[in-house]
Amino acid sequence: PSASLSYTNHSTPSSDGWNLLGNPYPFDMYWTTSGVSASNLDNYYYVYNPATGNFVASNFSGSSINGGDQKIAQGQGFFVHATGSSPSLTLHRDNLITSGAKFYKTQPAILSIHGQNSEGWKDEAKVMFSDEFSSSVNGQHDAYKLSGSHLDVATECEGSQLAINALPELNASNKRIIPMHLKNIDGAAMKISFSGLSSFDAETRVFVENIQTGELVDLSLNPAYKISLEAGQSSDDYRLIFTTPLGGQSKITTSLLTNLALYPNPVSGSRSTVTLTGLDESYPFQAQVLDVMGRVISSEQFTAQTMAQIALPQTAGVYIVKITQQGAQRQVRVVRQ
Repeated sequence: PSASLSYTNHSTPSSDGWNLLGNPYPFDMYWTTSGVSASNLDNYYYVYNPATGNFVASNFSGSSINGGDQKIAQGQGFFVHATGSSPSLTLHRDNLITSGAKFYKTQPAILSIHGQNSEGWKDEAKVMFSDEFSSSVNGQHDAYKLSGSHLDVATECEGSQLAINALPELNASNKRIIPMHLKNIDGAAMKISFSGLSSFDAETRVFVENIQTGELVDLSLNPAYKISLEAGQSSDDYRLIFTTPLGGQSKITTSLLTNLALYPNPVSGSRSTVTLTGLDESYPFQAQVLDVMGRVISSEQFTAQTMAQIALPQTAGVYIVKITQQGAQRQVRVVRQ
């Protein structure tokens, strides 16, 4: 077939005349004088390689840069450079090949979640990010989770449990919070581990949060972190948090609240407060007291300080003190006797 090309002339040869095309055949093709007929075009084709951040290029005789060659993969997009008016390009069938060309495209960032029990049974789930994915469950990219016989590992999107959760690419304006569903069916202990952090941009932060205890683990700092489940235990307490830098700072500061302590616990007698220590004196914070159903009983804003007194209800029961500081959160259970 012949390609429809154009030529713009602004007296800047390096900027004028660029055309984006694609290999129209369901086969790979050779970029040679016998496979291509061209006029008013340079001899090179150019393809962007997202793995290196550079363009590969090759001409009709095989001269190339950055690992390029004369093979163009089926469906591959590529640039050509027109040098004058009425450029033309015809791609012939004579030099089609069935394989061997590298397809250059952006690969999704993938976090794999691995489950394995002490008897050797395994399961896994994946969370993937790419600009070709959508935020809704889509059978083209997402895979539902079907329960197994020994253990289950899944994440959640729109209320559905998924084995593969494909989501739009992360950027500086969003933060993804993804619930995990973990189920240990067998009578053997189970460990959950994570891999694939190297597929993410170096500035992307991936956290595992325990919403019951408030523990927040940065996987980039602790890639060997594991979740343990006892025999027969299921847990919906964990969630993944994916963030990218915003305004030069991460949305979650893991050094905050790591030294938080609360005492006395349990609380008895006429005492009406508990003492919080280990706060970062550089930032203000919010303290909330919740009941076991997660309903907010009280909420108070505090100025930056290292220690604070938190008021508790006088009614006996179990309460949750939730502290939020600079995006980091920590929850501590308190017993009122």
